[in-house]
Amino acid sequence: MRTPDILAVTGTVGTDPERRVGESGIDMTSFRLATNHSRFDKATGQWVEQPANWYTVSAYRGLASHVVASVRKGERVTVVGRLRIARWQSGERSGTSVEIVAETVGLDLTFAPASRLAPSEGPVARAAASSAAPPAPPQTPALATPREGFLPEPEPVF
Repeated sequence: MRTPDILAVTGTVGTDPERRVGESGIDMTSFRLATNHSRFDKATGQWVEQPANWYTVSAYRGLASHVVASVRKGERVTVVGRLRIARWQSGERSGTSVEIVAETVGLDLTFAPASRLAPSEGPVARAAASSAAPPAPPQTPALATPREGFLPEPEPVF
């Protein structure tokens, strides 16, 4: 039995998501994600930046359209998904690509509030506007008063 590598990565979106439709008609999108690390150098007493790790994030179906509508270059996001590592070769060049096939993508609220979009501008509002309005909720009856017999009469105070 094979068990996929599932990981969560928080980083900065390096490219705007690019939407494509596959040969089978499935929505796909991908973007580049960078993670930056630093370490403390005790000898100098300074923080030292380490080289960034770069990932290609791929999303499919409904998640793909939500990512295109919601994620922009420069934003911090958290991605949870399956890790896919592949070696490649093109002419004399070769390398390794690291891809995360996303199961979920969310904005990192550590550095920016969620209120950057008005509720009427977000992807949920756009999806709701394109579908029929839901039926109105049933009316709730007013609370009963003691005179109507639903609640006991108050005890007399002596």
